[in-house]
This record gives sequence, C-alpha cells and structure tokens, in this order.
Amino acid sequence: MTTPDVTDWQGVINVNVTGVMQIARAAVPAMTDRGGGAIVTISSVAGILSTMGLADYITSKHALMGLTKTLACDYGAQGIRANTLCPGWVKTPMSDMEVDSVAERKGLTPEQARAEMTRHLPLQRMAEPEEIAACVEFFASDDASFVTGATLVADGGGHIVDIGTLAFSE
Repeated sequence: MTTPDVTDWQGVINVNVTGVMQIARAAVPAMTDRGGGAIVTISSVAGILSTMGLADYITSKHALMGLTKTLACDYGAQGIRANTLCPGWVKTPMSDMEVDSVAERKGLTPEQARAEMTRHLPLQRMAEPEEIAACVEFFASDDASFVTGATLVADGGGHIVDIGTLAFSE
C-alpha cells in the first residue's frame, strides 16, 4: 500500500466522512421534528472499487457508504431515509483538470483525452452534472419513499467492465 501522509489522510477523512457526519447530526433533529426527510450522500465509484495510490480517498468513500447505511438504520423509524450516490466521471472543473493533465501527458487535445479516458465505459462518455443532480433529486423525492440504505452507481457502466483487462486488449 502506498501509505499517505497522516496529515493528508486525516484531512481527506475529515472532509469526506466527519464533515458529512456533522451535517447529518445537525439536520436530523429538524428532520425528526417535521416527521422525516431524506439524506443523500455523494460517495464515488471509488466507494465500491479500488485502485493503487489513493488509500485515503478510497477509504473515505467506503466509510461514507457505511455511515449512510448506519444513518438509514438509526433513523428510519423517525421517517428519515439515507442513501448514497456513487458517480463516476462527471464533466466538472475538477474532471476538466484531470482531462487536461492526461492531454498534456499524452500529447492529446482535451477532447481526445476525454475520449481516451472514457472509451472503455459502456456509455463512452462522462456524465453531465444535470444527470447526477437528477439521481440526487430521485433519492430526495417521494418517488423514493421506500428506498433507504441504498447505493446508486451512476458511472456510465464503468463498474461492470474490467478496465484493466480492456486497457491491454488492443
């Protein structure tokens, strides 16, 4: 395991897990007072998979999923539902930086780099932010009134294919 610096490790855990716990702790009393509500946490496809060199991030995303399931168990009787969304690549400024980095490293245009990065995904593209927002909206809506402790993966199908094998298949 590539061991992250303890300060970096704690910073990632604080933001991705402890911060969410503190927000939930602050929201639960108001939700209980109004007879229920919905908590939607945003993990990542990294919450169901793993890769080398990202122990702090991946551990935090797995932990966030555990926290969410615990919230679902602990507060379901009060009418509070808790679910996790695990997005993959989404067209955001953060992913644009990653695309630009790959483009520079491989001598590609950003469009070519994006295509290279997503070519093994069954949908062969990144999500639009609005697509991820629609998943959150579902979890928060009455349409999901009997859904709690669930994990929805919205990654263009990346988690169902063996990216490592596909990368060497050409």
